[in-house]
Amino acid sequence: MSPNVNYCGIVLLLRQLVASGCCTKKDAIKIADRIAKKTGADIIFSL
Repeated sequence: MSPNVNYCGIVLLLRQLVASGCCTKKDAIKIADRIAKKTGADIIFSL
């Protein structure tokens, strides 16, 4: 699969974790940034 498609799914998961209170928004942003860099995703989503 494309790194962008995978990254999209990860961002959706992170949004759900933030909404359920399992993760802070600040931590979710750090995780998303790290994964985007590691996978080479070049699409930008906001949390």
